Amino acid sequence: MRSSEGRQGRRAVIRARRWAWPFVAILACVYVAAPAYGEDSDQVRYYLDFRYGYPGSGLSTAHDAAGVSVGANLNRYLGIELSLDTYDVKVEDVSELEVLGFIPQVRLRYPLLGDRLVPYAIGGAGLAVTQANDARAKVFWQGGKTGVHAAGTLGGGIEYYIADNVAIGLEGKYLFSGDVAYTTTAHNNDINVSAALLSVGVRVLYPELHPEENAAAAREQTARFDLHFLTGAALLINLEPFTGIHATPEQPMLDSNFTPLFGFGMGADIGRYFGVELGVANYELKLRADDFGGIGEYAVFPVTVQPRVRYPLLDGRLEPFVAGGIGGEYAEINDRNAEGKSIMIKARDVTLIGTFGAGIDYFVMSNVSIGCAAQYTISRGHTLQLNEGPTLQGNLDSFFLSIGLRVFLFGV
Repeated sequence: MRSSEGRQGRRAVIRARRWAWPFVAILACVYVAAPAYGEDSDQVRYYLDFRYGYPGSGLSTAHDAAGVSVGANLNRYLGIELSLDTYDVKVEDVSELEVLGFIPQVRLRYPLLGDRLVPYAIGGAGLAVTQANDARAKVFWQGGKTGVHAAGTLGGGIEYYIADNVAIGLEGKYLFSGDVAYTTTAHNNDINVSAALLSVGVRVLYPELHPEENAAAAREQTARFDLHFLTGAALLINLEPFTGIHATPEQPMLDSNFTPLFGFGMGADIGRYFGVELGVANYELKLRADDFGGIGEYAVFPVTVQPRVRYPLLDGRLEPFVAGGIGGEYAEINDRNAEGKSIMIKARDVTLIGTFGAGIDYFVMSNVSIGCAAQYTISRGHTLQLNEGPTLQGNLDSFFLSIGLRVFLFGV
C-alpha cells in the first residue's frame, strides 16, 4: 500500500495522464483528416498489441493496468494471441496484490468501412499469478506471497486502422480468476482478484500491405509524427544520493545496481536529419537511512523535451542519432515500511534536469522502427528531510539503457 504522500503523488500522475487523453484524441482526429490508407486484410499477419488501462474508467477495483499481446490474424475473421495483462488490487489497508494474467485468446473480427473499422470479440483461458507487495501492516498469506490460479477472459473491442499495419483501439474485457486468502491481526479473510479491464491500445502488424507505396509517401513528407514505447534499465550514478541515505534498486536486474526503466514518448521526425520528442519515464529505488534503516521506495519520473540529430543510412533503413534536452523530474517517497512510517519524511518535489545521449533505430517497415539508446540524466535539485533534521540536497544523476519501438502514425 502507498503512504498518503505516495497516494497524492500517484493521483497527480493520474491527473496528468487524464489531461493527456484529449491530446491523443486530437492527434487521432488530425490523422483521420490527413490523406492515408489503412485497412485490415485476409492474409496471415503477425502483430504486437500494446494496451494501457484507462485511468478514469471507474469500472474496476484494479489499478495501474497495462497489457501486451503477441498474436496473428489467420484470415479476415479469425485470430489467436497470447495476452499478458498486469494490474494491482488493493487489499484493505494492509497490502497490494499484483496480478499477472497469461491468457491464450481467440479473437473473432468483423471488418467494416472498407476494412478500416474492426469490431472484435475475445476470449480465452490460462493462468494468473498473484504476488503480494507493498505491505504496510502485518499480514500472513496462506500458501505464501506468490500464488498461481486458473484464469479466463471474455470481452471485446473496436479498432481503427490509421495505416495498413497500424490500428488504434479501445478494448474492454473481464479477467476471471480465484481468491487469495490472508490473515491480519484483526481477522481472516480472502479477496477475489478478478477484474474488469478497460484499455486503449496500439496494434502493429507485420508485414505491410503496400510497402513500396508507403515508403515513397514517407520520403515525400516534411514531418512524421510518432509514438515511442521503451523499456530498459536505469543506474543511479551515486548510490548515496542524499547524505546518509543509501539507494538500491527496487528490483535489481541480474544482481546488479540497475533497476527496471519504463517510458513513453511522442515526437516527430522533421526533414531528413532532425527530430524532437516529448518523453516520460519511470524508475524506482529503495532508500535506507543510516539512523533509521529502510524507509521506503523512491519513485522518479523524468519528463523531457529532447531534440535529436539523425543520420539516415542504408537507404533510410538505419538511423543513428544523438539527442539532448531539458525537462522536469518529479520524485516522491512511497510504499513506506514500518520504520518509514514512524518518522516524518519530506521527499516530494520537482526539479530541472538535463539529458544527453545517443542511439540507433532500424526500420523494419516504412513506419515502424526498433532501436536502442543510452542516455545520461543530470539531476541535482531534489531534496529530502527526515523529522526535524536538515534538508538534504540530492544528486540523482542516472544512466539509462533502453530498447524501444517507434510507430509513425502520420505525416505532413
